[in-house]
Amino acid sequence: MNTVQYPWEADFYDPKLFDCGAGNADEEKVLSLYISVFGKNPQRILDIGCGTGRSGLAFSRAGHNVHGIDISPVMLESLKLKIKKSTDLRASLTYEVMNLLDLDEKYKSRFDAASGVGDVLTHFLTIHTLEDALRKIYMALKPSGVFITDLTGRNLKRLKIAASNYPKPLYAYPVVSGYINQGVNHFVTMQEFEEYNVDTGLVLSHQRYEIIDEIGTVAETFYKTIRQRLYKPDEISKIAVNIGFTTQIFSRESLSGKAKLKTGYLLVMKKDE
Repeated sequence: MNTVQYPWEADFYDPKLFDCGAGNADEEKVLSLYISVFGKNPQRILDIGCGTGRSGLAFSRAGHNVHGIDISPVMLESLKLKIKKSTDLRASLTYEVMNLLDLDEKYKSRFDAASGVGDVLTHFLTIHTLEDALRKIYMALKPSGVFITDLTGRNLKRLKIAASNYPKPLYAYPVVSGYINQGVNHFVTMQEFEEYNVDTGLVLSHQRYEIIDEIGTVAETFYKTIRQRLYKPDEISKIAVNIGFTTQIFSRESLSGKAKLKTGYLLVMKKDE
């Protein structure tokens, strides 16, 4: 697979695109699974890759105290504005610019729980960095603390196509969601094609977004590329167990009941007492 390497991770996430929920129509249902695992008693939660607060705000509204970390200052500025406007938060929500791998000893045993919503672990592109990330989470949790994360299921036929030579199909998502800019409703459409390296497990998604105003005019066009490593749940679980976690793997369908979630997994990792 020939792929031009460039630092897309630094500027991939755009607050308005992120908040449109591109590719994640199940978001509210997935967050409800997290909240059900956290339980009713207030928890101190480390929200990893918190972004603009879609997960952290939901956890705070459920009564949990949340501290979010994210590598993107722009995303956290958006979260700051949301917190100021929110009137329904039941607990604290703080945040800071930080890479999980930079978490130091001052965070040791500070949290009852940690969350990694939306394929967070797929952004650690090697087994080594994944292990480092899980060790940081283990360090930050109190004894018996729980880390919860999810993995989206991947269509094997689509991956086979992504691993093949060009030309490749372009996938289109007609209207992802909308947002308001200067009092005008805007909608977002998304198109993408993918590359997949079977040997490294890396998927590259090359994405094009169009911002469309209420009269159908394309106001802006964005091009983004994101790189992720596809891990199997058992692969992550094995590393977590070696670190000291007790792990459970659930299919999202088995937990969702009538919610009809997309294929995927919820991983629950508990630190030893």
